[in-house]
Formats: sequence, structure tokens, C-alpha cells
Amino acid sequence: MRLLLLISISLFCQFALFAQRTRQSTEQDLPSYRALSTFRQGRIEEGCQLLERISFQEPNLSLQNQDLEIQEFRYAKIVCQLLKADKNGEIDALQFLAETNVQSWKDRIRFYLGNFYFIQQNWPAALDQYKLLSVANLANTEIAKMQFNQGYSYFVLKQYDFAKPLLNSIRQLPGTAYQTAATYYYGLILFGEGKMNEAISCFQQVEKDSNFGKLSVYYISQIMMARGEAEQVISYLEKNASLFQDSSYPSTERNQVLGHAYFVTANFEKALPLLSFYLSAASETTRVDLYELAFSQFKMRKYAEAVMNFKKLSGAQDTIAAYSLFYLGESYVELKNKREARSAYSLCMQSAVKKDLQAAAQLNFSKLSYELGYFDEAVRELELYIRNNPASSSLLEAQEVLFASLAASSNYKRALQVLEQIQIPSTQTQQFIPSVRFGRAVELFYDGDLIEAKKLLLRIINDKWAVSIQGITNFWLGEVCYLQKDYTAAILYYNKYLSLGGVVSGEASPIHAYYNLGYAYLNLTQYKLALSNFEKVKYGNQAGNTSLELDARLRAADCQLLLRQYKNAKQLYQGFVDMDAPAAPYAFFQIASIEGIDNVNNKIRLLKELIVRYPQSPYVLKSKMSLADAYMEGEKFRDALPVLEDLLQNASAAEQPDLLFKTAVVYYNLDENEKALSYYQRLFEQYPNSAEAADALEELKAVYVDLGRATEYTTYLKKRGISVSVNLEDSLQYLVAEQQFDAKDYTRAIPSLQQYLNQFPQGKYFPDAQFRLATCYYLRKEWEQAIVPLEELLSANQSKYQFEANFILARIYYFELKKFDKAAYWYEQLIPLTVKTEDRLEIFRALLRANYQQKNWAAASQFGDSLVLLKEKSKEDQALGALAKAKQCFVDNKETEGQQLLNTIPLLNKAALAAEARYELALSHFRLQQWKLAEKMAFETINKSGSYEWWVTKSYLLLGDIYLSQKDYFNARATFQSVYENANDPVLRKEALEKIELVKKSEKGN
Repeated sequence: MRLLLLISISLFCQFALFAQRTRQSTEQDLPSYRALSTFRQGRIEEGCQLLERISFQEPNLSLQNQDLEIQEFRYAKIVCQLLKADKNGEIDALQFLAETNVQSWKDRIRFYLGNFYFIQQNWPAALDQYKLLSVANLANTEIAKMQFNQGYSYFVLKQYDFAKPLLNSIRQLPGTAYQTAATYYYGLILFGEGKMNEAISCFQQVEKDSNFGKLSVYYISQIMMARGEAEQVISYLEKNASLFQDSSYPSTERNQVLGHAYFVTANFEKALPLLSFYLSAASETTRVDLYELAFSQFKMRKYAEAVMNFKKLSGAQDTIAAYSLFYLGESYVELKNKREARSAYSLCMQSAVKKDLQAAAQLNFSKLSYELGYFDEAVRELELYIRNNPASSSLLEAQEVLFASLAASSNYKRALQVLEQIQIPSTQTQQFIPSVRFGRAVELFYDGDLIEAKKLLLRIINDKWAVSIQGITNFWLGEVCYLQKDYTAAILYYNKYLSLGGVVSGEASPIHAYYNLGYAYLNLTQYKLALSNFEKVKYGNQAGNTSLELDARLRAADCQLLLRQYKNAKQLYQGFVDMDAPAAPYAFFQIASIEGIDNVNNKIRLLKELIVRYPQSPYVLKSKMSLADAYMEGEKFRDALPVLEDLLQNASAAEQPDLLFKTAVVYYNLDENEKALSYYQRLFEQYPNSAEAADALEELKAVYVDLGRATEYTTYLKKRGISVSVNLEDSLQYLVAEQQFDAKDYTRAIPSLQQYLNQFPQGKYFPDAQFRLATCYYLRKEWEQAIVPLEELLSANQSKYQFEANFILARIYYFELKKFDKAAYWYEQLIPLTVKTEDRLEIFRALLRANYQQKNWAAASQFGDSLVLLKEKSKEDQALGALAKAKQCFVDNKETEGQQLLNTIPLLNKAALAAEARYELALSHFRLQQWKLAEKMAFETINKSGSYEWWVTKSYLLLGDIYLSQKDYFNARATFQSVYENANDPVLRKEALEKIELVKKSEKGN
């Protein structure tokens, strides 16, 4: 108020002086007097109108004329020009400012000139004028106007730090014309700064204003939306809908906010028209807006429109593109275009960063791959999906589709493995199960695993969904049981198959069932039943000549032979001979056998004929054997000899013992005992373990007795001897080595054990020898030699020394050879073998440290957690575990979490681990560009961990890096130089030298 009073007095004195001089003027001056008087009274607009009627000559208005009244007229005219936005006014004002010395006029001219520039939106010029004037010559209302203009100009120029205090000041002046506008623009600045609570307060103060209400409502809705108050936004904007009836800003934008709010609340029906209108009317939109429109179209089942918009979004490499590809696939599915849908899901899989989205796309891709017949791709992706998403809510669905895909691709083995993981199969999956089990059972059948095949087939029999394959299942059960020689069960299942209609499927057919039934009964010596089934093996009404039919007919002949129906049998056999079938030699042989029943001579005749008639037949040998038997049976021993001698020359080794025995018998019966003896001796010497040799003992004895040389019989037996059943040499060799080992004579034990291992690779004591050899080397500290037998021993995976050998091997790699990767591997193998706490303590400690040495932070963290659970853990264990976890956090870009872990380590450890933790903490701050904190922690490492030269030196190098990052080249170079000159470690000295060169390059670059 005091300032305003001084301004008023000053103005009054000036005006009083002018008034006195006016009264002394002549009458012709009265119009000018009235104009100035009006102007002085603050009626500027009226005064300007009066001034316009008065004409002055340019010379009279020059400052050459020092008459203050004339200059006042000039001042007033310039003000009027500026108020009218007259360009000449700007020129006159600038000239007037350059010429006048009256400060009050200069300040006010600058005020009006600033306003002029403000109206012209020449914001920098306006601000320049306002900065140069003194508010002492302005009224309060003018000061308020100027401050608002300044604040607004700064606002437009985005110099918010200058605009903010000016607008904040004006908005707090009640009753001013600029309070509302200032409040609005101040709110906008706060909005831009993210100070939403303060901003909304400002907007709420002016939301009823006719000029700023609409805008304020819009921004209030945005703030509410940012807070997640979608329901409130909807209510608020709908309540103020009348403000947005026209097309002026921000009516279109309001549709975006309201549409977004409806979108967030999943009211897609109302969101869709709003978003659609916004995107069609707005000049600039975002990908988010288009995505919300496309998704709303998708939800409202406008799939064709959704496809068009999702396609527009799918070309980028961001989250929106990934989601767009996913819902593009969904839309195509709804449009029954599975191939395009599959392609969209495939692209989504490749581009999605979010694991959940990638997994969903992968699952849908796999399902469509299955439906479209791309079974291999379905299997590949589903295997990955299940492995990577074990806790997924869609796990069961994925497992079932994988099961179906594997079944469709005939991978029955893997399909059944997957089935075991499906806890509650769906009805559809249950319907698949029997056919999968059947397919796998047939595979196992051909692989020779009859036991597992039978288990699966029996499960099918009891499955309610296996009605359609019950018949062929029984057939294959018959096949399995037949091969298992369970002929009774085979007959049961074959007959069950036939009773169920005998459906033909692959190898399963009634003909095969009858054929196999015939053989089953034949093996059970039920010849009548066998015969009846063999007789049913024919493809038509008449018996054919397929290989199956011919064999069945041949077996029918055999059954009749066994049933002593010789006439019928001979007739069937003769049919084979007459047609010269492949089985003709066999049939001819059987005819000879039938003839020999009543007449051995006929048999001999036919056998001789067979040998001549079918010289290449495998039955020639059998015929000769049978011929020899026939001769012997007819006591025609001399005739039998050439046949037997021929057989001895041509028969297989398996036949030799029998032939030697028979030849000896023939010579014995011919009283040629010496020859008989020679053939018996050949039998004993060549085939001592044969059944014929055992049978010939008594025959041999008889020969010696007949020769009168009975004593030679026992001598001969002793001479032949009996083979030793247990190899004593094995035991003796190991016993020598073991005695040397027990005596701790390792120098002699090592070659003895090696000799045993080389000599008896399958020896009884082979594992014992390996373990003792390794122990010898271990005790002699010959580490490389020790690991060889240990690893060989463990590779067998069955040794009683598995635990001890594993422990020794792990310790050698960890403590002695420092091969931490192999140490970690062997220590991990011990986990399932270990129950003792002390052993588990060593194992987890070693695993923590071995993985830490390899910088496998995740694994080290895992084993550190396991170690912490043991009550025998040490503080060092806890500290190292925390350090490993911290380093994994840094790998995962979790700097804050890592720093928290590092801060706990000095509380647990005061030694090297504390030094490392302090250094790592400094390094973390460095990565975050927190230079002061990084420098502080580096010095703390230096000051508190001086005994650990490595970490102290590393900290100095880090200090150099901190200085270099801040372009403090002097201190950086000095620090690196100090490390280079004083460090003892050559690696760190080399690093320091490299950093010195880096500083030099950086200095040159700047």
C-alpha cells in the first residue's frame, strides 16, 4: 500500500504541474487540456479518443521542444497506439524510450510495449520489456497483468521454472482478472511435472469457469485416469458431457479419455464408438489408442475390423506389437482362418518379451499346428511350453494336446510318458488312450518286450473307451501269449477275437487267428482241435495255394499223422509232392516215415529216392540221418557205415556228437572194437561236455572190457580229467595285491593291482582293485593318476565304492587340482547319495565355492541357500552366499537389492569377503553413476580392508574410473599412475597402464 501511495503522489505532482500550466494557456488549448485531463484520470480509452481529434505537427512533438506538456502528449499518443496494436506505436515507443529521461514514462511505456508484444505473441520481446521496467510506476492491477503476461510468456516458451512462481503468485491474488487463468496454467505446469494432487486442486478451482472449465474438466479426467480411477472418470465426464458438444479442443481428446476409461473397465461396447470417433477425428494418435480400438472391436466380435487394425500394429518390435499379433491370431481363429492365425501366433512367439504372452502364443500355435496336421512342430513347441511353464494354469491342456500330437505322429512311447503326467485326463483324451496304448503295445511286441506289451494290452481290455479295438486287442494278446508259450491263454484270446467278429486290421484276421490257434493246439498236443483250425485256414471256399494255406495244410497232415490217420496224412503229403511245392521234400520225408511204420525197407527205399530227387533240400541231411537210423533199426550195420561216414564229413558241428556215438555203436555191433574205441575217444576228446559223451561212458567201459583192457578205462578217465569250475588264479592274483596294499607297501601294490586289472578285466575283484589303486595314488598325492581309476569305477555306476570314490574324486578336483567345474559336477553327484550332516555341509560348501570361482552366481546362490539351512553353517558361509546372491542381482540389473545384500556381509565377515563386498558396493554405485557414493565406498575399502591388497588395488583403479567418468583427467591419471608404479600384481599393473592410455585419449578428444 505504501508503494501504491508513492506512485499516486508522484503522478499527482506531475499532473498538478501540467494543470497549472494549462490554466495559463490560451483558450485554443482547451481540447488538449481535456484530453490530457481524461488520460490523467485513468480513463485511458476515452483519453485516446480525444487525442485522436487533436492534430499536432511533427516538429512540435519533437523532444527538441522541451515543453513537458508537449512530451506528455507524445507519451499519451504512444500509449494509445500501443493499446490499438498500431505497428507505428512500437517504433514511436522504442524512439521515445531512447530519448526521454522521465523514468515513470519509460516504465509505463515499457509496460504498454510489453503488453503490445504479448498481444502480438512475441513472447521474448514482451519479456525483455517487462524485465527492464520498475513496478514502482505501475498500479497494482497493472503489476498483476504484467506478472500474468510474464508467467504466460514463460509458459509458452516452456521456461516453466520462471513461469511457475509468477503464475503461482497471481493465482493467489483474489479478485484479479488473471486469477483464473493463472490458476489454470499453473495447474498445467504441475500436471507436466507429475504433481497430480496439486494439479487437480488447481483445475478443480476453475472447472466451473466459462473459459477454462472445459479444459480443466479434461485434465482432471486425465489425472483421475492416471490414478486408476476409471469408474470415477466415466461418471465425471458423463456428468460434464454438455461441455464437449462442439468440436473445439479438447472435445475429441475427451472421447479418447472416456473411451480409455470404458476400455479399462472392460465396457468395450461403450469404449468402441468413442475410440473409433477419436481415431477418425484426431490428427495425431498413439499406438495405444489404435490397440484399444482393435481390442474393443475384437471383444465386440467385429473380427474383420479388428484384424485390419491389429495388422497395422504388428510390424513394430514392442509389447503392443506382440499383443496385437496375439489377438490377430485370436481374431483369425474366430474367422475360421486357422492358417493365418497360426502364422500370427508364430510371430508373437518370436517377438514377445513377456513370458506369459509368449507362452499363450506358443500354446495356441501348438494347438493349431496339431489341428492343421503339423504334428512335429506341435510336439516341439509343446515340449518347450511344458518345460518352461510347469505352473501354468493351461498345463493340463498343453499336456493333452501334446499327447494327441504324439499319438497322431505315432510316437506312442513318448505319448504314454506324457500321459503319466496328466493327473485327470479329459474325456477326449481318455478316448485317445486305448489306441495309443495299442500302438505302443504293438511296437513293444516287435521290439521283443512281450511283458510290457501284454501289460498295455490288458489295460485296453478293461478300458470302457476301447470298445472299437477290443477285438484286435484280443488278437494281439493271443500273439503275445503264443510267443510266451502260454498256449492256453493264447487260445482264449484268439477265440475271443473271433467271437467279437474277427475284424480285419493289419495282421489281425480270422485266417491268422485260425492258423495260430492250430499251432497253439498243436503245441498243447490237442491234435484234433489243431486239425480243425488248420482246416479253416483258407481265403475262399476252396483251399488255395498261398504260403499260409499251404503251411496250414501241411500242419493238418502232421496232425493226421499224429492222430495215426496215416491214409489221410499220406494223401495230403502226396499232394505237396505232386505239385512240387516248396514243402515237397518234407512231405516226401513224412511219407517215408509213414511207410517205415509197417515196412522199414520201403522207408529205406523212399529215403534214398528223396536224397536223389531233392539233392539241394535241407531234408537231405535229415534223410541220411533217418536212413542211417533205419539201417541200424534193421540191424544193417554194414549199410549204415557209409551213410554215417558221409554225414561225419558234411554234417554240422551240432550233429557231430550224435554221429560219432552212432558210428562207435555200429562198429561195436560189427565187433570192430578198436574202431569203436577210436570213435568213442574222439567223442570224449572233441565234445567232452555233450550229452552223448555222458551217455557213452558205459558204452566205452563195455568196449574196454570186451578188449580185455578194463584197467585202461579208469586211466583214460583220469587222463581226460574234469575242468576246474572256479578260476583260482583270479583270487590268488588279487590276494597278493591286497596284502601289499594292507601293508601300506604302495610302491609294490600299484603294479600288482595294475597287473590284476589288465589280466582279469572281468574279474571278481575288479572294482576292489580299481578303488585300491586309486587310493594308492591318492595317498601318494599323485592326483592325475588317481582320477583315472576313480572315473572308470564311477562310470560303471554299480560299484559298492560309488560314494567313497565320488567323494575322493570331488576332493581331488576341488582341493588339489582346482578344477572347479569338474569338482562342482562330482560334488553334485553326491547330493542324492548323502545323508550325514557333516558330509552335506562339505558338499554344499564346496558347491558354493566352486560355482563362485566359476562366476556361476545363480548356482552359487542356490547352494548358498541350501547351506544356510544347515545349523552347522558358519558366518563365512552366510557371507559368501550373500555375496553370490548380490552378484546375481547385479547380473539381473537389481542394483538396489544387490547393495542391500552387500551391506550385510561386513557384519558377518571381517576379512577378505568384507573387502570384496565393499568393493562391489562401490562398483555398484559407479554403475549407477552415483559418483560420490562410489568414491566414498572405494575409500572405505581402502581404509578398512588394507590387508587385502587385491581389493585395495582394485578400489584405487575404481577411483580412477570415477574421476575419468567425471572428466577429472588430472586425478584419474594420477591415480592410475600410482597403481602402475606401486601395485605388486602384474595383471592389475597392466590394467592401470591401459587406463592411463585411455585418459590420454579422452583428454585429446576434449
